[in-house]
Amino acid sequence: MKFECPVCKAELVHKRIDDGFDTHRIHRNGKVEFITSKSNGCEDVYCSKNADHKIPAKLAAAVIDLM
Repeated sequence: MKFECPVCKAELVHKRIDDGFDTHRIHRNGKVEFITSKSNGCEDVYCSKNADHKIPAKLAAAVIDLM
């Protein structure tokens, strides 16, 4: 699979918009322990030259899997 716009062959852009959070516990010795994470975000994949170009769902999903 080529990771390019099917319309104009330009590179693709992946944007992650997130309003979630991560929670960590900081131990006295400086060790950081991950506790929980919640994401209320979304992801978008679009053409770097023209955001109106249609990116097929299969290609967009493959780009997101790269992240």
